[in-house]
Amino acid sequence: GKAKAISSGDFVRKYKLQSASSVSSAVKGLLEKDFITYDKGIYQVYDQFFQLWLQRNKL
Repeated sequence: GKAKAISSGDFVRKYKLQSASSVSSAVKGLLEKDFITYDKGIYQVYDQFFQLWLQRNKL
């Protein structure tokens, strides 16, 4: 999937996340490990198999 503004208050509340700062920390780690990409303001899961696993496990 693709997402914008993932550390916004609306996004954090919608997905019942802990806080915007915890989202930012997680995103930084995922970007460093190439699990996600960021291009033109959009975050996206890099590995299609990982994306499928996330969807099947509702994560």
